[in-house]
Amino acid sequence: QSTGFFKNELHITESSLRTMKWNDLCEHLKNNHKITSLYGYSSNRSLTPLEISKIVMRKENYMIALFNKDILDLRIPLPFMRSKTVVTKALEWGLNFTIFSLVFDSDTNTVNDHFRTARNSPEKTRRLAKQFRTRFYAYALVSLILSPVILLLILIYMFFKYGEELKNNPSAISELQWTPFARWKFKEFNELPHLFEIRLNKSYSTAREYLAGFHDRVTEVFAKFLAFLLGAVASVLILGGLIDPVFLTDTVVGDKPLIYVLSILL
Repeated sequence: QSTGFFKNELHITESSLRTMKWNDLCEHLKNNHKITSLYGYSSNRSLTPLEISKIVMRKENYMIALFNKDILDLRIPLPFMRSKTVVTKALEWGLNFTIFSLVFDSDTNTVNDHFRTARNSPEKTRRLAKQFRTRFYAYALVSLILSPVILLLILIYMFFKYGEELKNNPSAISELQWTPFARWKFKEFNELPHLFEIRLNKSYSTAREYLAGFHDRVTEVFAKFLAFLLGAVASVLILGGLIDPVFLTDTVVGDKPLIYVLSILL
């Protein structure tokens, strides 16, 4: 549907759209009468880039407000962990399904009329509250039933996504990244995704410098000890292989030969 709009209404081919800059796309959009009339702008003036960003980011702006205004209590309800706030992709999907799919029109990304007019009608407000409650219960029940399957799919996804990267670049496992909760906290209203990623990428070097000033001595000592222990085991295996060439192939640990264990250690 989006591709057809760009092609038929804005006369932009798919190949051109892939390399087009945002400012150039705004020039095509701001004078399109179909867009201006659809979102309630008068036909005698064109859209500004800020207004276009508001249209694109309308749903995300509501999500940003949920986190910035601390409307949702996302703390873990367990002893000694009540100060921890956790946001996952599953939670974001849940919010989209239970709240935003009911509030927003999927075609225009605008607030549905029945939701907009509900604030003036107590009856409509109660009906919407009941719909939200039903959605929350349904999503919680489905999540609980499918949690083993979801966990398995997540593990498979992480294996394929990070397995090759860790094999080619083992240091990637220690790289720090912003959590989903931090990303929503940092994000500004009407900030487009590509601009947000550019701003976020600039913060990593400064964040690493800041964290470098704090040393966790226990973790540091444990990491050095673990590295020394694994290195010592690998050295013994290599020495045994030099003395007896069949030592690594004939000796079995579990159901794996020692050469397999050595390849993992190295």
